[in-house]
Amino acid sequence: MATSSITANFYCTEAKAANTFVDLLLSENPPAKWTAPAPTGAVHEIKGKREIRSAVQRIVRARRGKVHA
Repeated sequence: MATSSITANFYCTEAKAANTFVDLLLSENPPAKWTAPAPTGAVHEIKGKREIRSAVQRIVRARRGKVHA
């Protein structure tokens, strides 16, 4: 699910850039000369079953078109 949503609107028309992207995407260890950008944002850790249940319910409601903020 995450991969499809990340790449849904992605396209590249330059062959060299596309090949580099695919090489990096499929490589287990990126080349030493390539440096990843610094991560941004915060990481959230799920604390328990109640939080998991709440997240699943939000996803189900969103898929059914019944999103309530």
